Amino acid sequence: MVQRSVTFVAVATLLVLAIIPDTRAAVPTGCVEIESAHKNQYLSLAGLYNENRRQVTVSNNVQQWNINRDGGNYRIQPRRTANELYAAGYTYDSDRRHVFVWEQSHPVIQGGWDIQELGNGRYLIRNTHENEFLYSADYPSRGHVFTWRGSVNARDDPQFHWRLSSC
Repeated sequence: MVQRSVTFVAVATLLVLAIIPDTRAAVPTGCVEIESAHKNQYLSLAGLYNENRRQVTVSNNVQQWNINRDGGNYRIQPRRTANELYAAGYTYDSDRRHVFVWEQSHPVIQGGWDIQELGNGRYLIRNTHENEFLYSADYPSRGHVFTWRGSVNARDDPQFHWRLSSC
């Protein structure tokens, strides 16, 4: 009798899970605005770093981006371009890596991102090539955007939290 009850409960649970839709928040794709939850400012394009790369900052100016699935990762691009957000192969200092938009119209290996939903409309954005989290800096370069090279619990640090809103 106990075996039948366990089997019945297992089958009933599977049926309920199959009927009830998954309510986890999906990562918004297509046109999005990416806002630092820490600073309430938007991920934005800045001036050219050199002829191949453009700097990225956070600012009060709303910038539209495209987030597209690429296998198990995402690609993040300024709206209406083929350029890509990426973590540079060189660092700013021992803790931080430059983040740029590649100004050439072809993908870069460092342009893959994993986007993880935290709840309350917040997300972590991790570069899959470098395994580093995107964040908006407070010190010493306020307004700059980097990936963090050191160990960090990004879930607990709001500098690493981003809001993604569909445009």
